[in-house]
Amino acid sequence: MNGRKTVIGLALVCALVLSALGAQAASAASNQTIFECTKSATTKTFSDAHCDNESGTLEYGHKVFPSAATAISLTNGKTKNATTESTTAVMKVPLVKGFKNVEITCTTVSGTGTALNSASGAEMKGSGSGTINFTNAGGANCSTNQAGCTAKVNPVGASAETVDIAAAEMGLKFFPTTGGVFATVKFEGTCGMAALGALNVEGSVIATAGGVPNGKGATAVITAAMSSLIFGGGAATLEGTATLSRTSTGNALVVTTSPYKED
Repeated sequence: MNGRKTVIGLALVCALVLSALGAQAASAASNQTIFECTKSATTKTFSDAHCDNESGTLEYGHKVFPSAATAISLTNGKTKNATTESTTAVMKVPLVKGFKNVEITCTTVSGTGTALNSASGAEMKGSGSGTINFTNAGGANCSTNQAGCTAKVNPVGASAETVDIAAAEMGLKFFPTTGGVFATVKFEGTCGMAALGALNVEGSVIATAGGVPNGKGATAVITAAMSSLIFGGGAATLEGTATLSRTSTGNALVVTTSPYKED
């Protein structure tokens, strides 16, 4: 790895929760760029397809991602229990419109979009945009803890870019593509919140590799501490895990710092 940090699987799962509010006031990226985790890399540094593990039989390494917009895919599948299960996404709202401790739980997160590497002078950054769907299995509405109701989340539009959280600590920040609103959520059924109509999701989150600011690999984690959201006017947090891959190859994506060459 030549001393380079490997950060976040470019995870638009964050999409439900971003903007300039930015968790922990992150700043613009400092020399970060997107790589694929692939068996075709020159140097084999990792033993798994997410480039998380550096022990065992080393079959995978990093290969630079294109500088032109390239199709990517998102999933929360194979992110739990040694990549055998999916990780549920949960949004929590302590107080919204008079309702306390509201939770929305979505078992299936999927999406498509594009990503690319770009340069501004000597600085490099990775960025992307796309549409994300939050549902339960089979496209059903997400679950809630409001008796008698489910939650319909409209498709989420978000952009993302690599950011510095602090010195030598990096992540991927997501923000609304247009208008400052990621999505709307409507409670459907017989609970009291059904009368509220569609509620906006605004704010921001930062995803980090493995859930730590200086992590590595393609498993992108959003924690409550790294989310700063507004749902229907109330503060909210999101917790979830996902990976992003290059659609044409199926290879998971990671973000890494200079030097910009294959491992």
